[in-house]
Amino acid sequence: MATYGGQTHTVEVGPNGMLAYYPEYVYADVGDTVQFNFNPKNHTVTQSAFDTPCVPLEYGVDSGFVPVSPDDYETKSFYVTVTDDKPVWIHCEQTGHCGMGMVFAINPPPDYDPHSFAAFKALAIATNGTAPPPPGYTCDDDVLMPFSAPCDHQIIVGVDGQLAYGPPNITANVHDTVTFVFHPKNHTATQSSFENPCQPLADTSSTGEVGFNSGLYMFVPPNATEFPTFQITIYDVC
Repeated sequence: MATYGGQTHTVEVGPNGMLAYYPEYVYADVGDTVQFNFNPKNHTVTQSAFDTPCVPLEYGVDSGFVPVSPDDYETKSFYVTVTDDKPVWIHCEQTGHCGMGMVFAINPPPDYDPHSFAAFKALAIATNGTAPPPPGYTCDDDVLMPFSAPCDHQIIVGVDGQLAYGPPNITANVHDTVTFVFHPKNHTATQSSFENPCQPLADTSSTGEVGFNSGLYMFVPPNATEFPTFQITIYDVC
């Protein structure tokens, strides 16, 4: 814990490939500086509110995406100066990272407090990296209906032995899940961009987006009665 203004607190962002800040929180005095050092991959330092841990706070602290390659030997850092003793809540904006617990805090309340760091992290994971459900829609045979609860869309991969997904497209809402069910042969469910439909998003993104990727499943025999699955959650509809 800092005792003198003007101290620098060093925080590693994504060390050793982990989706985490290390340490996960610091206690700092007014006038102290928090130095965020970015490790390989592409993370952010983005301020949020306690109640919406994975939603950027308007006019809050935001480093923007800072891509770092494994062979980049120059440290890329972002600095935050502590201006008061109120808690500052931070998360990573990269797709899925906040929902996996990649959050941080400056001056969080103690563990027994309902607004502790542990409670903040748990809320990020519980909401799966999204805002609490607003009034909206859910699905019923892919027809938009007044919101009731998130639903799951099932996609057959290699439907009827074809090189196809069935159905080939869906309409989904925030908080819905999509479950890919792998039928015989050996396929993947890999996110791409519109412009490069046959290349993984991770290979073509100019902003460091990774995208989802099921990886190649083991061969599913023709007489299989149980099928492997891969599930994603819809974080936005843009």
